[in-house]
Amino acid sequence: MSETNFSSKNSDELNIENNKIIECDDDDKIKKTYETINIHSFMDTASTLFQKVISDDYSDDSDSKKKSTELIGNLIKWDICVDDNKIDLAVSTISNHNTEWNLIIRRTDNYYCPYKFVLSNGFYNDHEIIASSLFNNNDVVILTTFGILIYTFSENNKSISLNYFYFMKFVYYSVPEFVRKDNMNILQYYKKIFSKSTLPLPNSDSFRVDGWVSVIKNNKSSFLNYGVELLAFAIKEHKLELIDEIYKKCMTYFKEDLMNNKSFLSIITSAMPLLDEYYPEYILKYSSEMNMIIDSSFYSIEHRNKNLHLYSFFQFPQKMEIY
Repeated sequence: MSETNFSSKNSDELNIENNKIIECDDDDKIKKTYETINIHSFMDTASTLFQKVISDDYSDDSDSKKKSTELIGNLIKWDICVDDNKIDLAVSTISNHNTEWNLIIRRTDNYYCPYKFVLSNGFYNDHEIIASSLFNNNDVVILTTFGILIYTFSENNKSISLNYFYFMKFVYYSVPEFVRKDNMNILQYYKKIFSKSTLPLPNSDSFRVDGWVSVIKNNKSSFLNYGVELLAFAIKEHKLELIDEIYKKCMTYFKEDLMNNKSFLSIITSAMPLLDEYYPEYILKYSSEMNMIIDSSFYSIEHRNKNLHLYSFFQFPQKMEIY
């Protein structure tokens, strides 16, 4: 067992204006993250999609779901296939003077969303498409048996990007009547969630799609908004490389601009209870780095004289025991 000592001066520096960023409204977070998505258009599309599935009396039999689908609109064609462990997408375009589709780009995202049949000992990861629809010309929303996804095709970059994913859990029984009733209730529940004016924040299981994790890690705004949830997921799933990557990314962003990037520290400090339980060495590492920054001449000259302070978002004691 090791101990980390904090001076009362440093503790005061770290704790002033505590928790301001954490109190930001979910709607503000969503607006910042999805500036490229027409939220109202998507919410209308999603609500219509859920209503159609419910009206069609969705069940778990083979006629209600499919492995692949094709969507055409505005001279763009989407080919979508959900197979074991992955979802494949392809976008093709056609000109007004041509009769053949030209493949532009393909994308594959791996997922791990296992489910278990009731009264069965086996786990399965073979999901299917429930429904899908185009919106905003180049965007597509896909409702699958593991969640709802938004993909966007960029004509300028000739690329497909995953802009949103929300994990959903359905039930799997051997008795069709039970499946239909329970899954209809589940669909009604998700329909209410997606009938609001803003996108719901992704749940922790949403990070089981590799492409969604990459979106959050590689997009600064998404990383700030969903980094807390991603780090908590990484800790609980014991994904050591992801934990370390998130920690380093937070510190890098913060050090690039001590005053304007303070909020990235909340990603780390919000996970302190989990880190203390599973990986306490990161608490020691974090506290050491913070003390070095506070004691640095750069911080003293540039910030203390202006009566500005670092955010810590975590109440440091003067003595912390690291197990």
